[in-house]
Amino acid sequence: MDVSALPRLALVPAGSLRERLIDAVLRGVKTASSRPADLHEPWEPEPVGTRLALVDSHDRARAVVEIAEVRRLAFREADDEIARGEGDWLDNAAAWQTAHRAFWSSDRFIAEENGGHRLEITDDTQVVVRFFRVVEVV
Repeated sequence: MDVSALPRLALVPAGSLRERLIDAVLRGVKTASSRPADLHEPWEPEPVGTRLALVDSHDRARAVVEIAEVRRLAFREADDEIARGEGDWLDNAAAWQTAHRAFWSSDRFIAEENGGHRLEITDDTQVVVRFFRVVEVV
């Protein structure tokens, strides 16, 4: 499969956290990724069945993943299934909420992912969760 023609999936800004998340994807313990639905630019999640190149901090494809399910929900509605899908270190919804509220409010996320715009993460903040499966390791 020619991964160079696929859209890119970059989990979090480049750096050690991205590498940790890629490792979790490759080990099969990270099967979901989430983000606020309404960032500074309009964004629609990819439809189910879309294949993406999962890229590392150097923009090298590490795997091809396929979107298996997309959910849009309020922040407070995230459940344990979503938490477990995000990785083996988040075992329940409360842990997911704590981690994501902190990350999405962080200066790094604001600068690199949201164009310098600060987000107020409330229980009503809309979130998009994409569940995926690894199709091929490259």
